[in-house]
Amino acid sequence: MDDITERFWLLAKSSRIGRRRDDDLRPGLSSFPADDYVIIHSIIENDVVLVLRVVHGSRDIIALFGQ
Repeated sequence: MDDITERFWLLAKSSRIGRRRDDDLRPGLSSFPADDYVIIHSIIENDVVLVLRVVHGSRDIIALFGQ
């Protein structure tokens, strides 16, 4: 939990870090690793990060969010 929370703070400070997932998930989504988990998020106005989901890295993320 602490590692995920630390990543939330990092995303809040540097909203543009992370991997863009426009091509394989949905336009506007990004992902950012947190140990065994992946934070799926988007950036809304004024560089505010909206966390959509935190999923275990072994999950089929494309099936959860894919088009």
